[in-house]
Amino acid sequence: MKKWLILSGMLILAACSSENGEELTIEPKKLEAEEQALVDSTAMEFMEYFYLNGEFPKDYNIQLELEHYRLGEKIDPFSSMSSFPVDSFDNGLLAFGKASDLEGHTSFVVSTPAGKVVNSHEVDAQGGMLSSWGGLLEDPQVLEKEQPVYAAYYASTSGQSMESGGFLDENGALDMMRIQDLDHFYALAIRLVEEE
Repeated sequence: MKKWLILSGMLILAACSSENGEELTIEPKKLEAEEQALVDSTAMEFMEYFYLNGEFPKDYNIQLELEHYRLGEKIDPFSSMSSFPVDSFDNGLLAFGKASDLEGHTSFVVSTPAGKVVNSHEVDAQGGMLSSWGGLLEDPQVLEKEQPVYAAYYASTSGQSMESGGFLDENGALDMMRIQDLDHFYALAIRLVEEE
């Protein structure tokens, strides 16, 4: 009798865990030397890579948005998508990068497991522009419903100096004090949004 109770309890726990599914997470991916050499031979100035793992909550999908700030003021985002033709990811690769041409046009690339989005933008072509970029995630992070997770950034200023990194506060939100003096600040935000 005792064995049946234990077995029944285990079956109930297994059923509950399969109903809830695995949480959807994002984590940074570090390239191996050979992979980095391939990326370095492209026209991309930088690329940041991430793995997506887990299942989508029922009636939710991922929204990717490249938020743009000018002197701390939010400008219309460059891209927004929330249509992934899958219910889960197993090391789904997400990448964010930037390339520029000789005329000062900047292309931001967001590469997803479902395809690729490219956006172009003309950045002020003033001499002496300093820039910084990189990933904002250090560890795997669970995607919460309707809450942004900031994965990567690109920042530029025409000032004399610029600090890199440290653009998130202790809660994972953008630290507006750090970006208010930057000519341009771009942040890749990832959200779980309710499907329409």
